[in-house]
Amino acid sequence: MVKHNDAIDKVTNEACFENVYLADENGKQIEFEQVAYIPMDDVEYVILKPVDDVEGVADNEAIAFYIDKRSETEDILTVVEDDELIDKVFAEYYRMVEESEKE
Repeated sequence: MVKHNDAIDKVTNEACFENVYLADENGKQIEFEQVAYIPMDDVEYVILKPVDDVEGVADNEAIAFYIDKRSETEDILTVVEDDELIDKVFAEYYRMVEESEKE
């Protein structure tokens, strides 16, 4: 779980392509490249690719997060852990890429 409203503001802003920095469970800042913002099924998902080395994540892999609206004052980026949901998020991403290439 990652708390960082600045990151959420960046990833939900279609005009912003800046990298975002998230703190891991130990407080270490990790830089991520924005890949996609995917609103789907009333949930906002984000695909981020680590710029820094992240244990368990290959250089060519990205991570799916969802914006967890746990409270009225703070949203939290949370890693999607369900494999089926991860597949669904990435399938939607690939569909969006394909659609944009047709335009």
